[in-house]
This record gives sequence, C-alpha cells and structure tokens, in this order.
Amino acid sequence: MLSQIKKFALLVMISFLGACQAPNISTDVATEIAEKFIAATTSANYDEAFKLVNEKEFFIVRDRETWIEYYKAISKELGPIISVKLSRHQADDRFSGRFYTYQFSIKHEGGFTKEIVTLIQEINTKEELKVFAHRIEGGKLAKINSRF
Repeated sequence: MLSQIKKFALLVMISFLGACQAPNISTDVATEIAEKFIAATTSANYDEAFKLVNEKEFFIVRDRETWIEYYKAISKELGPIISVKLSRHQADDRFSGRFYTYQFSIKHEGGFTKEIVTLIQEINTKEELKVFAHRIEGGKLAKINSRF
C-alpha cells in the first residue's frame, strides 16, 4: 500500500512539472530571432534590432539611446565587421521558462568580440519570443564597457 502511495505521489509531481513547462517554441524560431538581432545591430539598423527585444527587460540595463551610443562606440573602436559566426547555442528549461542562449564570434577589422544574445519564453504566457539580453565582450572593450 505504501509503495502505491509513493507511485501516485510521484505521478502527481511529474504532472505538475509538465504543466509548468514553457510554451513549445522551436529552437529554429529562437535562432532566427537571435540571428536577425545580431544582423541588425552589426549593420547599425537599431530600429529593427529593438523591434526584437523585450522592452521592459532589455532597456533596464541601458536605455535605447545609450544602447545606440554603446554599439557606435564599439564600431568606432574595432572598425568594420569582417565576419559573424554563430559559435554556440543552448536551450535550457528553468523554473520561469525556456532560456535560449546564442554566442556569436564577430571578427572586426581591429579585433574580435564575443556577443551573447539571450531570449526567454516565460511559463504560462502568450507573449512572443523576444531578446531579453545582449552582452558584448572583447579584449579591447574594457574601457568602453566601463563607460556604459
């Protein structure tokens, strides 16, 4: 009898966990959004880039104008972009939803950057998938990153 109660409890817990999953969005959709976002930021098409972000979360770090100044400062420091390559990606379910993380390796005329784009699809929402965060790292960016 005790083992049947344990099995029942386990089944109930599994069904609750299943109910807490993020909406089933294809990784292809998330990849497309991340690639469009990077293409827009690297080509200085900021209006298009910002259409792909979750505004209430993305602009907590920097406001719209500061993001634009930041992107321009990086472009000025490192020069034109020679190549963009998606180097890593991951989809990860957590308590609040599904996290998609994309890492792009970008070769500029004057150096390299690693850009991480994160998208989040929250649990129990009908909101469309948007860019949640963008982080840019590079050896020559310490001074710029400290300013912004």
